[in-house]
Amino acid sequence: MPTHVPVAPGHWLWGSTVQLSRDLLGTILGAARRYEDAVRFRIPFDSMYFLNRPEYVHRVFVENAGNYPRSPAMGARKLRRFVG
Repeated sequence: MPTHVPVAPGHWLWGSTVQLSRDLLGTILGAARRYEDAVRFRIPFDSMYFLNRPEYVHRVFVENAGNYPRSPAMGARKLRRFVG
């Protein structure tokens, strides 16, 4: 897994919120094509990571789950605040 994850372009304050709210699937698919392995989307006061390799997802959610604290649907709640 890379030690540096590229950041998707966006507004200096709102990050990728506008792009995600206008076209969620298109934005994520475009980032997957451009960055291939992983990308970080900035949203106000936080970040969301998109992992596009099965071994990265396995590492985060299975091998090292304790290192990534989260509650069920936490990401969905964060995103819903900004994209509906």
